[in-house]
Amino acid sequence: MSFFAIFVKNDRFLAEFFKKRIFYSLLLIETTQSSVLRQFKIK
Repeated sequence: MSFFAIFVKNDRFLAEFFKKRIFYSLLLIETTQSSVLRQFKIK
């Protein structure tokens, strides 16, 4: 029960953390896709 209370307290922190992770992973995917597309266009 104490673990659950700690989890609820850190809920906002976790939400921000996951938002940042999703944002950065999407950004990484976009950059890698664009670089791959550029390489294919060059070839």
